[in-house]
Amino acid sequence: MRRLGSFIAYFIITLVLILFFLPKVNLYYKAETLLEKYKVTISGEKLLDKGLSFKIQEGLIYFDDLVVAKIDEISIVPLLAYNSLHVKPFSFSEDMKQFIPLKVDNVNITQILINPLHVRIESSGEFGSLEGDIALKDRNISLILRPSKLLLKQRPFWMKELKKDAQGGYRYESNY
Repeated sequence: MRRLGSFIAYFIITLVLILFFLPKVNLYYKAETLLEKYKVTISGEKLLDKGLSFKIQEGLIYFDDLVVAKIDEISIVPLLAYNSLHVKPFSFSEDMKQFIPLKVDNVNITQILINPLHVRIESSGEFGSLEGDIALKDRNISLILRPSKLLLKQRPFWMKELKKDAQGGYRYESNY
């Protein structure tokens, strides 16, 4: 019994050390090259490796040479059993004003070990709130938007693609 306890302790310590010394900056650069295939780039950012987490601060997101958004902070926590990505306040560029209101307060994306093929998304901002799920195995996205009065007043063209549900939200479902 004592050997089993020490084996489990060494295993947990080894796992924590691997996560702590994981080359997160190099993984970020690899992810950045993968995003380039979709014409998405992030520039002007500061990268901070915080041991068990990783932060990207003060960057501009470009899509096909068009500034889409300015980010304050993205925090990534890769703990294997619980992985999360938190985007702190960011604002869309003036060019995106016709598509969506300018300010997003937060975006949280989480994945847990219990259900690894399922990703949860939650967001809020001037547009209202958004929550949804991505089923990786089924390749299905399901989102529910609860729009703010500002978004309903602005009524961007993409809201026509959403289906209104009984609770007053707007549902988006798609396969990819």
